Amino acid sequence: MKNINYIKKALFIFAFALAIISCDRDDNVGNSVTVVTSPNTTITLNFIEPVTIIENDQEFTFTVTLSTTQVVDIKLYVQQIAGTATADDYEVTSLITIPTGSTTATGTIKILHDDLIEGTETLTLQIGDQRTANTSMTPATASFNILNVTEGDLVIDLAWSMPDPTTDDSGNEIDPTDFADLRLLIMDVDGNIIDEADGSSFETFVFNGNMPDGEYLVSTDFYAANEDIVRDLDLSLVFNQIGTINQLGSTYERAINNLGTCDLNFYVMTKIIKTGTSYTFEDISTHNYDLAPYVPFGGTDATDVSVGAHVSEIVIKNICDGFFIKGLNASWMLNSWGEEIQQDTAADVFAQVAADGTVTIDSQYIFTTLYDGDLYDYTISASGTYDAVAGVLHLEYNLDQDGFSPNGWMFDNGYMSTELFVADVNM
Repeated sequence: MKNINYIKKALFIFAFALAIISCDRDDNVGNSVTVVTSPNTTITLNFIEPVTIIENDQEFTFTVTLSTTQVVDIKLYVQQIAGTATADDYEVTSLITIPTGSTTATGTIKILHDDLIEGTETLTLQIGDQRTANTSMTPATASFNILNVTEGDLVIDLAWSMPDPTTDDSGNEIDPTDFADLRLLIMDVDGNIIDEADGSSFETFVFNGNMPDGEYLVSTDFYAANEDIVRDLDLSLVFNQIGTINQLGSTYERAINNLGTCDLNFYVMTKIIKTGTSYTFEDISTHNYDLAPYVPFGGTDATDVSVGAHVSEIVIKNICDGFFIKGLNASWMLNSWGEEIQQDTAADVFAQVAADGTVTIDSQYIFTTLYDGDLYDYTISASGTYDAVAGVLHLEYNLDQDGFSPNGWMFDNGYMSTELFVADVNM
């Protein structure tokens, strides 16, 4: 009996201990902070590609970012998938590791210098592939055009971008090279084109060291562009010369837009002064529209019963697909309406001219006036006809000041015989 009681007591103590241990373990349930997930991985190139460079031991970086930390290391592999370059032409971080608990890692691509005279080589690297686990990822590619030129040559690269959001009908962002195809132009100081680069993407021109000494203009214009959306373009210009000039760059914000793609629409970025194999640069930053003069158009502009026809103060500057116009309504606004146009606010009004000579001025700001100490902003809208050969313009237009139309008021009260202002002018 004593042995049986002893065994019962031992079993009771053992069961009680198990219960205590079980309770302790239950109390810890849910305290773990390490959770296995499948985060998104983003690959960001810290440069604009494709890159065209002279091989000169230059480094380019890219960043790999996880949307959240992971409980294991995340590994991405980098490999060449296309191009004529060999392993002797570049160095790359072939394995990118994001350690446990981290969200970013950086890799480098270095284009190596060599002394061999060879043609342009190409290189396309892929960052990431199917070997990467525990994350959702779309591989990225980085493409290079590697130039091997003589020491006297100057390599000029042109790239562009849209500073304003630009999407297609599905909401997808439009790539700059799909939106516009620009040419890189080398001009003389009189604006005559000497040579050009015109590919299907960003442009590269090799300015030969044997070209005559002198001054040259580096310019750009449109080969083609999106016809449905008008956007300003930011331009980026980079110069390289072996051993002398390394990634000397300039940017030109909102330099040019695709409001017409004729040869009148070009932008002069930089002047190159060449002396032997030495190059100096002078910033120009001028659009051809800024250089073109306004031409005065005589005739009449706005008529009322008290004054009659006002003498035109209109001036016009021809551009692609239309013209800029200034001076509309200037005499009537001051001498009949009694409001003084603030000349520093008068805008270049754009008039669209169709192939049949039909003119349209979509509603846009035209000027600000001063009356009795107060300022008033006006917009204009118009239609008409334009004979570009004869230089004759007929325009019927409406002015609007915060919903009030002075020409409408004049007509309604018998001071004008037409509901719209009428301008009949010629060069």
